Amino acid sequence: MPFARADDGVRIYYEVHGRGTPIALAYGIGGNTDMWDVNRDALAACPRLILWEPRGHARSGSPRDPAWNRTMLEFLARCDRRSRG
Repeated sequence: MPFARADDGVRIYYEVHGRGTPIALAYGIGGNTDMWDVNRDALAACPRLILWEPRGHARSGSPRDPAWNRTMLEFLARCDRRSRG
């Protein structure tokens, strides 16, 4: 399972599927990336699909300071760089 490590050490779970321009999907409260399973293959057929679980959700870690939050764009840029190798 891929994880990106945030600046404060929290591990953030993510998945990358497909190739091309990335599209990132987020889910509502109470979900996780598994909710995209039924659509993942179709969505990954053209663009690169990035699924992620925010801090404190499902497989991602929780920060020591719950008020600290990394912006989605910073996190997705890190995932994108990692997925390119």
